[in-house]
Formats: sequence, C-alpha cells, structure tokens
Amino acid sequence: MDAIEIEAMKAQLCRDILNEENDSLIEQMKRYYEKIRSKFSSTKSYPSIGPYSIEEGNERIRMAEERYDRGETVPYEESMAVLREDLAAYEN
Repeated sequence: MDAIEIEAMKAQLCRDILNEENDSLIEQMKRYYEKIRSKFSSTKSYPSIGPYSIEEGNERIRMAEERYDRGETVPYEESMAVLREDLAAYEN
C-alpha cells in the first residue's frame, strides 16, 4: 500500500467517525483504538534490558552461553509461565 492509499484510508476513517451518530459506538471505537494503538506503540521495558551496542549485545550472548554451559537455566514451565503472564498483561 503506498502513501496516497494510506492517506486516503485515514481520511475515510476520519469521515466515518465524524459522521457517526451513535455515542456508545464512538465510545467503543475509542476504547478499541486506544487498545490497538498501545499494542503497536508499546515500549514495555524491563529494568535489565535496554538499548545496547553490538559489542554489548555480543557480551550478553557470551555471558548467557556461559550460564547455559554451567547449567544455570530456567525450566521450560517457569519461562512459559512468565511469558503467559506478560502476554495476558499485554492483551488487557
């Protein structure tokens, strides 16, 4: 989709919303819009993770591989539980 098509789609969406008379539908559209927008612009951050250089990234990988070699791993069930929690929080 090119820029002109996207702009036309945005304009049509705005016209549709401005012409809508049903207040409860507008409220629901606003909630859905905010929920969808937050998913696309989510900057959920974790204290130990942040932007880093290639060298820092490689160092993190090296350290993780060393922990793996020492057997310092997280059980599958535990890591999946954390992922499920994060996903549930993200979806709500």
